[in-house]
Amino acid sequence: MFPKSRILKFSIITLTLLTAVYAYAQQRFPRPEFEHEHHAPTILLPEPDHALVDVLDVAILLAVLSLTAWFILKKRSRKYVQQTRGRARVIK
Repeated sequence: MFPKSRILKFSIITLTLLTAVYAYAQQRFPRPEFEHEHHAPTILLPEPDHALVDVLDVAILLAVLSLTAWFILKKRSRKYVQQTRGRARVIK
């Protein structure tokens, strides 16, 4: 098993890289300026899903990841991991 200090270092490096990528994201091009009376269309955003759907998505993700990790670390069986992957494609 990995030592806790190694896992902590990996987590910190991963978090730092992810936040750096997020900070780099910006609007790179300004809106165009037209000489005529052109109005930019309003951006229509879809209604957000119900909060319960988000919680359910995270719960299913956590369950599948936990089950897969258990198959890998405890059962040491590729067969079960591949079956989990196949079932995840059906659910999607």
